[in-house]
Order: sequence, then C-alpha cells, then structure tokens
Amino acid sequence: MWSKSTCTNLLSSTLVLRLAEQAEAALPNECVGFIVRKGPRCFILPIPAIATQSRVYVHPQVLLDAAMALDCGGAELVATYHSHPDGTAAPSSNDNLFSAWSRTHVLLYRSAGHWATQVYVWSSPDCNTFDS
Repeated sequence: MWSKSTCTNLLSSTLVLRLAEQAEAALPNECVGFIVRKGPRCFILPIPAIATQSRVYVHPQVLLDAAMALDCGGAELVATYHSHPDGTAAPSSNDNLFSAWSRTHVLLYRSAGHWATQVYVWSSPDCNTFDS
C-alpha cells in the first residue's frame, strides 16, 4: 500500500516545475513517467501512454523499452510519477501497479488551480508464513 512520505530531498524546485509543465500539457488527461538519476542530476522521462482524465495505461513493451534504455544509459530509476487532474491527492487502487517499477511514487494533483506534489512510498503487507 502507498503511504505518504516526508522525504523532501527527492524533488528539486526545477524538477517540480518540469513535472507541473508535463501535467499541464497533458490536460485534461493524466500524464505518467519516470524520475531518473544519472550522476548527480535527476530528470523526468515522460512515458507515452493512453490516458483519460481518470486513468492512464502504458503498454508493457513501452515500459520495458524505457527500463532497458535507462539501464543501457547508466541511469537509475528513482521514482514513478503520474497526475490526477481532478485534484484527488491520494493514489487510487489502480495506482498500485506503479509499485512494480518503483517503491517511490510522486503524485501530481490540482489544488486551487495549481499543481501540487505528494511523494508516496510502497510498503508490502506482511506475508503470512505457512508451515507445510
């Protein structure tokens, strides 16, 4: 499940600006992508998607190609991100799928006409141990 994070060092003001620009350009639909690090710098990698105002779908091959390009380019996936143009500030159950790519997720949401961000971290429910 996603839990709010108090991590503030992930998002520089420049990175937040770039995320907001992408979210704004995608309106009225959602946007999606990766936050990656190469050396000391972080940047966004928008991912092509089929998006509506309340859902985003990325073809699995597109995700694999992006992950391979990052690996070949020596970049590290730091977080996933996507937007909620309707202003919902919490991940939906559909957003749990982002945890397959990163345990950190940045949600952009509309608040008072501006884009706000919230960082979430994924924690798996405790696994039950079964004796055989």
